[in-house]
Formats: sequence, structure tokens, C-alpha cells
Amino acid sequence: MFTLRRMPVTAASQTMTMCLKTCFSIPLIPYTMYLKELSRRYRNDMTKRQNWLYEEALDRYTDNHGIRFYHKSEYDRHDKVGYTRHFIAYQAEQRDDPEGYHWSTTRAGRQRQISVNPHWEKQKAFIRSQLDDEAAKTVFAQRKIEVEPVFGNLKANLDFHRASVRGLPAVSQ
Repeated sequence: MFTLRRMPVTAASQTMTMCLKTCFSIPLIPYTMYLKELSRRYRNDMTKRQNWLYEEALDRYTDNHGIRFYHKSEYDRHDKVGYTRHFIAYQAEQRDDPEGYHWSTTRAGRQRQISVNPHWEKQKAFIRSQLDDEAAKTVFAQRKIEVEPVFGNLKANLDFHRASVRGLPAVSQ
């Protein structure tokens, strides 16, 4: 039913997509912020965009100070390895009252903006739903026993401080 793929815990959007398309398996890998997002402190922190009110019909976010962020534009970013990520930019409404002006602008006086990657948000929701399943939890719990301590000890004992390989072509070499 579930297969455990030995992939980096910090698997990026392209790695998740590749695993779903080519391996035909569900990756039971939490994204980097998964465990942090489950904490009570993170869920109650209203400065995080994930905790803001999102009105889908109006396509806008409302932050903890009542500042509304409206859809401004869409743009793409390209990685060094050629992967394209699509983002939606939202801009804070312009407020005239002193307090509203303070929360809707940056220190430099520009309107605040946020960017959302809808593809990554869908993948995060999918992984969250997979890891909330009881069968998946038992499979994922095995990872702590089998894989993580070994890599942790190796990295600590060999003084690995930073190693980053991104994209399928870099891994294949």
C-alpha cells in the first residue's frame, strides 16, 4: 500500500513531483516545515501566512491586523537546474489611517507583498493528508528507526556541515 522512499527529508517540490510521476509511489516524506507546522506555537502564531484567513471566492488573504492582500500578479522563477516554479503575488491594500498604514507598508514605505506557490501548497496538503493516515504513520515511524540515526551519526562523525545537490541531473552524475 505505502512504500517508503529513501530520499532527503528536505525534498523539494520537483523531487516530490518526480517521485509521484516516475516511481508510481506515494512519498512519505515530510516537507521541511511539516513537524514545525504541527506545533501548537506555530498554529497559534498569526504572523504566519498559513494561519491567515483566505477567502477563495475573492482570492484574498486577511492578516492578523485586518490588512487585506489582493491578487496582484503571477510570475515564474527558474532554478539553476531549469525547474520552473509558478508564484502568485498578493499586495496589501493601501490604508490611510495611521495604524493601517503602519501594518500595510514596509519600513521603506512600499506596500507589503506576499508570494504563494500554489503547486507547492497542493503538494503540502497532499503530504499532510498522507501522513495523517494511521497506516502511513506506522510506515513513517520506521524511518526514524532505520535511516535517520545512521545518516545523523555519519554526518556528525565525518564533520558534514553542508551538502546540497539539487535536481535529477546533478544526482545522476
